[in-house]
Amino acid sequence: MIDFNSLAHMNFGRSDPLLMLFGEDDAVAAASYPSTDKSTHSPIEPEPEYLDAARLGQISVGWALVDGERRWTAYVPVALGSGSRSVFAVSLTKSPVAGLRDELITNHIMVIAALSLLVLGVGYVVTRTITKRIMRLRDGAVEIGNGNLSFRIEESANDEMGTLAREFNLMSDRLTEQNSQLEEANRDLEHRVSERTEKLQQANVQLMEAQIRLVRTKKFGALGESSAGVAHDLRNLLGAIRNGIYFLKSRLPNPVSCRQSPKWLNTSR
Repeated sequence: MIDFNSLAHMNFGRSDPLLMLFGEDDAVAAASYPSTDKSTHSPIEPEPEYLDAARLGQISVGWALVDGERRWTAYVPVALGSGSRSVFAVSLTKSPVAGLRDELITNHIMVIAALSLLVLGVGYVVTRTITKRIMRLRDGAVEIGNGNLSFRIEESANDEMGTLAREFNLMSDRLTEQNSQLEEANRDLEHRVSERTEKLQQANVQLMEAQIRLVRTKKFGALGESSAGVAHDLRNLLGAIRNGIYFLKSRLPNPVSCRQSPKWLNTSR
């Protein structure tokens, strides 16, 4: 025989879960919870369809009215010693369900809060680590951009950041090599330009000397031409003067009294 009072005591005196045993007439044969409603003889009213299903050997979950309150109830078929088939029912009030719900909500909130703190902590650590590595890459890029090609980014990881740092270092090596080649080519070009400039200066000096000689020659030629022209004009003038003197001598009445002509008038070239 089932001792429902002991079951209720094992449940710490609470009214949930409510244990019930229904007889063949659908009446409550025993219950772990006495009705608080003294005015009714049926404080517990099961749903007939669930009782019928349980008597047919099926376990069903439905409703039952306990003191006018509708509760979830599980119906289980039970075979007693007399051969009759009874139904054992377990009914839950809203209190444990609500308590379980509140407990689940509280646990979920605590788990979510813990996970959020964990995610924030891990995110902070990861973000700080990535930020430091990005700052090192930025400082390296600034140094290389300022012309410090000997700067190297220290990064030993084998992830994307490490690959990027190694590519920066390789780029610095290539730029250093290219700068060395450009400096060597620049020195070679400066040497060639210096040689060409020296040759050009020598050619300019020779050209200036030739120009000076040419100008001097032209001046001497012009001076000779001027001297020849002056001499020719002077001879013409002297010839005209001599002819005039001879003309005057022929016209004078007493040519004896005239002074003798100068010797330079009698000479002709």
